[in-house]
Amino acid sequence: MLEKKVDKKSLSCCELTIAYHFMFPLYKVSNTLYDDKKSSSEPITVIFLHGNSLSSLVWSNQLSSALFEKIPLVALDLPGHGKSPEHHSYAFLNLLKILKENIEVYEKVIIVGHSLGGHLAIELLPNLNNCLGLFIIGAPPIKKPVNTAEAFKPDPRMGLLFQNELSLDNVDSLLEILGADKIEGSIDFRTLIKATKPEFRQALGASLALGELADETDILRKTTKPVALVVGSEDKLVNADYLKGLSIPFLWRGSVQTIENSAHIPQLDASIKFNALLIAFINSVKNG
Repeated sequence: MLEKKVDKKSLSCCELTIAYHFMFPLYKVSNTLYDDKKSSSEPITVIFLHGNSLSSLVWSNQLSSALFEKIPLVALDLPGHGKSPEHHSYAFLNLLKILKENIEVYEKVIIVGHSLGGHLAIELLPNLNNCLGLFIIGAPPIKKPVNTAEAFKPDPRMGLLFQNELSLDNVDSLLEILGADKIEGSIDFRTLIKATKPEFRQALGASLALGELADETDILRKTTKPVALVVGSEDKLVNADYLKGLSIPFLWRGSVQTIENSAHIPQLDASIKFNALLIAFINSVKNG
């Protein structure tokens, strides 16, 4: 991976202490098939951000794909998820700070954000000088004041994404709305959800209620970086009509990309189509 090199000799003891004190390292996993000798140019690192109560495991069909063998991929676990450590605060603004620190160490990046990871990616964009583009899945950009009733489909189960403790029935309901109950493979989604720190969901709901999220539609209207918006045709959460009505000057291919016969997690339930879209986007960004 190409990471920025820090000349520790040029920093004072005080500066080094401050740098290490504020860095909150997230667990990350890379594509083992990547071979920098096969890359014909300076590589752009593709950063993957998963959704609420999931983990980097949702990117397994991308990290293991030979399609990306010339591209360095890095999937992060959000704080309180997967193998990343707990944090004392899961407020949305803290998540942005932690992610910025972990992403800005790379020279050039494309961020692929799914669900909550998509919202985080959008809000990171204005403060990341090394980001060349966004590939957003299942994350309708919200406005300010928050317009979740417009951006998402009406379903009371959506409230489970902001609920502290979840019963077994709650977990099953969450699996259904995410479409994870129909996904075949070795990922145990029940374990992922139950392993997520309950405080994370509660803090996310509080951040939403307090209006801590930015106007994401405004961010995308102002950016000159290419942005891909992707949605599954059977997504039970996202209002696709809302997505298609947004004005985004640098929207990739000029329209929302719909993956047929896919729900909220197309990177798993429609991997071939998803990977084809993603590699096309990466190549378009690399080629300018």
